[in-house]
Amino acid sequence: MPRIPAGVIVYKLGLDPNRKPVRQKRRNHSVEKLVTIPEKVRKLLDADFIREVQYPDWISNVVLPLESAKQYVGVPEWVLHVDKLSTDTDSSAGVVLRTPDGFEVKYSLKLDFSATNNVAEYEALLAGLRLAKECSAK
Repeated sequence: MPRIPAGVIVYKLGLDPNRKPVRQKRRNHSVEKLVTIPEKVRKLLDADFIREVQYPDWISNVVLPLESAKQYVGVPEWVLHVDKLSTDTDSSAGVVLRTPDGFEVKYSLKLDFSATNNVAEYEALLAGLRLAKECSAK
């Protein structure tokens, strides 16, 4: 990239010279992606954002960003936090749901059954999702 010091943008992999690289399984892409990949790579090459490097024995699969994720750029964010506490005799969980404008809805629940930490956390997640649905979270 022009005008940015190389020390800021260059990343070097810390490879162990005593180990052989692992070749990733080749992935098959759809026809749409087979057309899109060279176009995006060409744009990055033309902008001097990337450069071509030859690794005959080690390749990495191309990963494209999800097109569906673009629809969420700039959408206000709801945040859900869950926590759990499980002992031999008691299990409980807590939920905090933060709205896009920063308002927090706090909810706690006591489980009427003995549960592992994983089960208690799962119950907290389910309660949080129900709470988010009730608050019309998107």
